[in-house]
Amino acid sequence: MGSRRHFGVARADLAQVRTVGHNCGGTVNDVVLAAVSGALNSLLAHRGERVDDVVVSVPISGRTEATIARLGNQVGVIPVKVPTSGRPLDRLGPIAEVTRQHKTGTRGASAALLAPVFRVLATLGVLRWLIERQHLVTTFVTNLRGPDTPVSFLGSIVSEVVPSTR
Repeated sequence: MGSRRHFGVARADLAQVRTVGHNCGGTVNDVVLAAVSGALNSLLAHRGERVDDVVVSVPISGRTEATIARLGNQVGVIPVKVPTSGRPLDRLGPIAEVTRQHKTGTRGASAALLAPVFRVLATLGVLRWLIERQHLVTTFVTNLRGPDTPVSFLGSIVSEVVPSTR
């Protein structure tokens, strides 16, 4: 029998999330990482496991500026070690500090090196296999900026999209 996956959807007011992040010296993405690390802690505790931190792979833009002539994906990743225990606000400060430190390096430096390798592995059909067996990161977290104007589908406004891997 195949494994069953359970998906949850968390909703929050973006203005409040932004305010909390900025009040703690972080960003919206830092708040998301704090929430994800807490959710992972709860999941692992439910399974009888305990870890003090996890490593999350977070995309970072490699683009220093965008022009009409130079659009496209220029993305690298940074591995971010985040604490899993404690209150969310207690996790947020250390997470914001770690992400700030990572951002001072060359933006998206891993993109130039890894993107061609990942494309070849994907073409060969082994990228998913490799990702499922790697031990460098615990999970992957990403965000996708929504459109600036409302989107409709068959005459109805799309208010949210819930992604699923299966």
